[in-house]
Amino acid sequence: MTQAGAEQLVVATFAERPDLLAKVFEPEIQSAVPEFMRHDPTAVLYYGDGHLDRYLDYGLVAVDPAEPDRPVARAFSVPFAFPDLARGRETLPDGGWDQVILWAHRDQLAGVRATAVSALEIMVAPRLHGRGISRVMLAALRDNARRLGFSRSLRPVAPDRQAPRTASPLLANTSRAAARMGCHTIPGCAPISASARGSSRWRRAAW
Repeated sequence: MTQAGAEQLVVATFAERPDLLAKVFEPEIQSAVPEFMRHDPTAVLYYGDGHLDRYLDYGLVAVDPAEPDRPVARAFSVPFAFPDLARGRETLPDGGWDQVILWAHRDQLAGVRATAVSALEIMVAPRLHGRGISRVMLAALRDNARRLGFSRSLRPVAPDRQAPRTASPLLANTSRAAARMGCHTIPGCAPISASARGSSRWRRAAW
């Protein structure tokens, strides 16, 4: 990245830059992801073939204007119906990330209108850690949710604030903390969890 700084990055949705979707899962960004974080079966319902195409408006990619075809960061979010008393969704789920993915998948199949959106992950190329890019991406997720018409946005918070940072303060965690909290993980990012009903580990409209 040039000396222009994180605020000069160009951020687009994957609907706008479908040519970069595969590239954000290449080693430039993916290399920072520990192996244990890549094997959650629930991930297939979001990232799997035929599923991710449904969420192109909810995924973001950032590029340096000097290298517009080389992604430096990615961010994903997911829409779902919440609260939804008819489906037993009165509080935020104990199942954390996995549960909102399942809710979104079921809503898609049933044609249920989404009323909330949750951040899922932010990943930054390791060579650019510490430059404030994750904050730019978090703000972009918030702005994108508003653009899509959502007034309710949710942000999962890491359960162990003492753990070393990974790619993003949004999803900071370690494998030990993940095991202790029973967190569920996704390909390409650190784990997130809401382990207590109505927990502060979910932040509403706080992006």
